[in-house]
Amino acid sequence: MGAMLLGSCGQKQETPSASSQDTAQVSVSDTAKAVTSDTPNSQTANEIRQFVSNTYTEVFAAYTQEHLNEGNGPDRSVFDKKFLSKRLQKAINSEEMIDCDYWVHAQDFTTPVFDIKDVHATDEKSGYADIEIRVFGPDSNEPSYSRVQVKIEDGKWKIDDFQYKNDNGQYVGW
Repeated sequence: MGAMLLGSCGQKQETPSASSQDTAQVSVSDTAKAVTSDTPNSQTANEIRQFVSNTYTEVFAAYTQEHLNEGNGPDRSVFDKKFLSKRLQKAINSEEMIDCDYWVHAQDFTTPVFDIKDVHATDEKSGYADIEIRVFGPDSNEPSYSRVQVKIEDGKWKIDDFQYKNDNGQYVGW
């Protein structure tokens, strides 16, 4: 039996032990509702889905590799500069954040995986994606849910806010 820890920013989880056969591969699932061509903003929703999928695939691969190397986690500033809006970077750097990693929505992790559950385009330059995150691999018991608000900044998609699903099922900010 593994040690108990604060896994998903307030949820107690059991830490599974990693096997020596773990690799830095990331499990990705996309069960988001299909967007049809007659849906308003369907192209934008598809762009958001692709951006979020590519972003989390890259970030979680680094987290998994760091776990396999027995490190404390990758340098988040690299991902922050690449994927976060200037507004969110400034907010993260100027505010005292809770003791929780906003990328994995947890304090601890092994081999995080994600599943895009829903994508919504607010307009041609903004929207959000709802993501299920399992920080201890695809078979871990307790997922957490994150909503990433995105927008176009300097011609590229950027994450403008991280939200989490509270006990009432509502997405709220950190």
